Amino acid sequence: MTSTTLHDVLSRFDAAFTAFSEELRPFPALRSAALARTAGVSRLLHHKLLACPEAAECLVVAIAGGTNSGKSTLFNLLVGREASQAVHTAAATRYPVFAGNHYRAGQCLDGFLLPGFAPARLESASAVTGEDYEGDTLFVAEAADFPDHLAVIDTPDIDSIDQANWDVAARVLAASDVVLAVITPEQYKDERVVSFFRRAREGGRLVCPVMNKAANSSGGVVVREQLTDFARQSGCGPPWFTLSIFGGAPPVDRREVRAFGGHAGLWDHLLELNAPETKADVQANALTQFKTGVRTFLDDAGQMRAALHYVIADVEARTDVFVRRFEPVPGPAIGGLFHEFVQRKRGRVRRAIGRTSTAVVRGAAAVGRGVGRRLGYRRSAGGGAAEEQAAAIRANHWEKVACISRELAASVADTGQALEGPAGALLREGLKDMELETAVHGVASETIQADDISAAFREHAERTLEAWWNAHPARRRAIEGLDTFLAVTPAAIGLPLSVYTAGIGVFEAVAVGGPVVEQFAARVFEYQFGDRLFDFLSPWRAEQQAIFRAALEAHLVGPLLTPARNALAVLEGEAVNIMEEAAAQCPTD
Repeated sequence: MTSTTLHDVLSRFDAAFTAFSEELRPFPALRSAALARTAGVSRLLHHKLLACPEAAECLVVAIAGGTNSGKSTLFNLLVGREASQAVHTAAATRYPVFAGNHYRAGQCLDGFLLPGFAPARLESASAVTGEDYEGDTLFVAEAADFPDHLAVIDTPDIDSIDQANWDVAARVLAASDVVLAVITPEQYKDERVVSFFRRAREGGRLVCPVMNKAANSSGGVVVREQLTDFARQSGCGPPWFTLSIFGGAPPVDRREVRAFGGHAGLWDHLLELNAPETKADVQANALTQFKTGVRTFLDDAGQMRAALHYVIADVEARTDVFVRRFEPVPGPAIGGLFHEFVQRKRGRVRRAIGRTSTAVVRGAAAVGRGVGRRLGYRRSAGGGAAEEQAAAIRANHWEKVACISRELAASVADTGQALEGPAGALLREGLKDMELETAVHGVASETIQADDISAAFREHAERTLEAWWNAHPARRRAIEGLDTFLAVTPAAIGLPLSVYTAGIGVFEAVAVGGPVVEQFAARVFEYQFGDRLFDFLSPWRAEQQAIFRAALEAHLVGPLLTPARNALAVLEGEAVNIMEEAAAQCPTD
């Protein structure tokens, strides 16, 4: 892959990564978790991999170290003048300072040589210790006698008491090719210092330890032991250099920074480095680190995506369980539906038979009512009682729906409190933004719409029966035959009675027996045929549960899951797809 093509791939990744980060801004917990391990990726991308082609032949040498280790002293020594103010206080240097010849300084000021910084010309050495500039400021100074292939950067303390300085030091490290590790006898074992240079070495940078304030011992035995110990911990081996001896005069020329153990001095060592080869090695290592970091980042995003899928599916499945707890009952006065339906389907002959049979019963109605009163028969309650019953059934269903909705919300709230990580935070966010009783009222209102639930059930049963009747002609004919027999049953009661009683009491018997026969006929159809052929109640109940489920989604579950679903849409969005494609297009060697 050519550098131009690679630059295009990385630029696409950068744009998608920026878009992804912005899309996650409404979800702080998820954004923090998703981007938690991307700082290194971002630094490599912006400060190293997206550098312009002109930077490929210029070695960037970062001078790094702990507090008061002598970084600015070494920087000024290499530059040949005080370009960075040396102050003996912690966290004094706040901004990095770049030094290169006129050509490289111009490139840096134009933003080509070190992308990701805000370059500004250095007017005064004291500016680096001020607080008047933005955190991404990079001061630029000229060092006229520097070769084209060399530039140096003074870096804030890597063990600073100021967290912002750590970030600046890490960004300079990402941009660098060579690191001068300035250490002292007090700091060479400091874990913060050691780990910084270990990461630099593992990242493919050339790390040159420079011991400052070295012990003034015969033959440098102590210095050798200290440098050896530092090399063992950090992986930064020879060549080693010494800046000054404790108690001795500081060097006044860059060539006085001598190698320890017979190697060339530090300045000569830097001049002898093969810039294109070193840059290529560092670039390759940076790309490898970048790909590893991107894979980790995308895997993290995938795990969060899977976690959100699980949580959403769990809440939705739990909702289905709670919905099945709603078992609406249409009331007791719904018997005989099949019988009534079949009666309405009677043909002309059966209707005539039915009318004749019914007329016999009605002709004896007056006598029958008198007999009924004497036998203690009571008619059902009037219209007022029916209305009260319908209202009671509706109120009961409303309360069931409301109770189930509240219990579902409490169940989800318990999950949100127990669940750690972004998924739990997103559930809690959905709960926080919800007015529960308003949501419950909306669910109940949308679910319990009919004033008379029994009447609504009858309408549903009529639709079900009509569809079944048209779809089963053979069974329909058998039922019509039975109905013809039952149609004559009320009148048929009178014939055997008249034989034995000479007509005495026939009308009374028919008047009382007629309703009984009608109920008998209804039960024959309802239980012997209706229950075998289809279930009246279950389809209607399933329909009511579906309405309940939709209402929960609209007023309760949907709002509860909105943050999680919106966050999941980002994790499955176009930006992630572009980053996946770009990562796959990066060269593997």
